Amino acid sequence: MRSMLEKYERLLVYLPLVGTALLLILQDFFQGLLKDVRLNIAIAAMAVAIILLVWYLETRINTMNKSFEHLAGQVEKVARQQPKLLREASSILQIVSLGEAFRLASNITPRVQHLRIYSITSAQMVSFLQHSGIVVDRCSLLISQPTQRPLMEAQIEAAIQGWRALVESGTIAHVEIRRYDFFPTEYEAIFDSSFLVVGLFHPSPSETSGARVRDPMVVHGQSAMGTKVVLEYTDRFDRLFQSCEGQSLQLTRGSAQVV
Repeated sequence: MRSMLEKYERLLVYLPLVGTALLLILQDFFQGLLKDVRLNIAIAAMAVAIILLVWYLETRINTMNKSFEHLAGQVEKVARQQPKLLREASSILQIVSLGEAFRLASNITPRVQHLRIYSITSAQMVSFLQHSGIVVDRCSLLISQPTQRPLMEAQIEAAIQGWRALVESGTIAHVEIRRYDFFPTEYEAIFDSSFLVVGLFHPSPSETSGARVRDPMVVHGQSAMGTKVVLEYTDRFDRLFQSCEGQSLQLTRGSAQVV
């Protein structure tokens, strides 16, 4: 529609000018043919054509000026919002201690519908959760299989007792524990789709678990980008949890059973 209007505008502007030029050419070559057309009429027609041409150019220039003003306004708006965007981007991701990560989680999600934990023994996880004040409806816990390391196995059993205590106290309504048989390179705690804690392990024979825990990275899910990152880790965890479905320990208040 707009393209058609522009074509009509050009036709309106150039047609009188072209017509005047044709009249003058015909008068020069065929003086008797256009003897009734006076020079003043031709000049007046040309003047009208020039006025229309000036009007057309002025309209185009005004339109371009408005476009540039709008563009300048958008650039200025983006420039004003840039510090805010940078602050939001930096707040999505932080590197903190594990204790600080659980403190941040308690501020963001004091009540969690589904907590996902991926660890070697989960001893630190259960301890920090116990003191965080977070209440959990359901927890999926992935920890290492029994090993030939008595100290590590004792640590895992102590952690499981810690989870059982949280269930009995009402802090967690239900825990499902599954075991994996490989050495992990990272640990995770995922609080619904709101908050992610993810950190790296590196082998350390001096540690009971065989790995040293590095400070985690936390991802806030308040933004679209943060939510996408949390959901990516959630999907990976759920697939890993599903692959370890051979034997699981169900912890509910007053009972514990292997299924």
